[in-house]
Amino acid sequence: NRTIKKEQERMKLEIQRIQQEINSLTVKAAETAEEIQSRNINVVITGVKNNEEVCEVLTQIDISVKNEVLKVKQIATANEYKPFIVTFPTEEMRNSVLIKRKAAGKVVLESTKNSENPRTIYINEDIPKPMQILLRKTKGLKDIGYRFVDQGCQVVCPEN
Repeated sequence: NRTIKKEQERMKLEIQRIQQEINSLTVKAAETAEEIQSRNINVVITGVKNNEEVCEVLTQIDISVKNEVLKVKQIATANEYKPFIVTFPTEEMRNSVLIKRKAAGKVVLESTKNSENPRTIYINEDIPKPMQILLRKTKGLKDIGYRFVDQGCQVVCPEN
């Protein structure tokens, strides 16, 4: 009888622990889903100094921002030109920006084109930090001659 009560008590504690873990995972899943949804309407623009230049760049690649409500937030970094996260009202508008940026090729800020230092502007997807790190490492490997061969999972090493 005593053993059964001890076992019941142990099971109650285990159930409470599992319920807390489920609640914690549910909150994390909701936060992750919200972050993914948010990233699907964001782009990161690097190379501009202020909100006016953000609008200039969007106009330059033929995105009409008149009457559109955009949230623009500057990211704190040590760089002179801090990146801006631009949040669009819809995923379609964000995708349109990425398509037009790709079609435009190299984007140079119009107001600096004829100066000594024309500023190249980068417009990219808002990707999570681990993906940014992976992308940087991949580019670093590409720069030293490694390349991915799409035949299974081969890596071609550079010749020394």
